[in-house]
This record gives sequence, structure tokens and C-alpha cells, in this order.
Amino acid sequence: MAHDVEYYRSGRRRFHQPDACDLDLDYDAREIPADPGLTIVTYTLAAGAAHALAFARLQEHAESQS
Repeated sequence: MAHDVEYYRSGRRRFHQPDACDLDLDYDAREIPADPGLTIVTYTLAAGAAHALAFARLQEHAESQS
């Protein structure tokens, strides 16, 4: 049985965060030319996401924990 793996360089991913709700985040993966095999992945709040309020609650929660 084959288990083919696809590598996505960008897209949207849903994260479940119990203190906020489900968050849809856009991501981009960039390989580091100077260090083969390493990749940096950045996540940003999806443009026009209805989750902006939940994300703000998550930020407030993180700030209260520090």
C-alpha cells in the first residue's frame, strides 16, 4: 500500500483553541536556502475571517498568562 505525501507551500488550516474557538489561519512555508531541510512556516489570520474576535480573545488570554 502506497502512502503518498503531498507538501503544501501555502493554504488555510483550522486550529481548535479551547479558550477562543476554531481559528482559520492562512499559512506559507518557505525553505531556508542557506540551511537545506529547514522550513519556516508563518501563520496569519485569514483575510476577512469571521474569527477576528476569537483571535483577539486568544491574544488577551495569552497576555493574561504572562
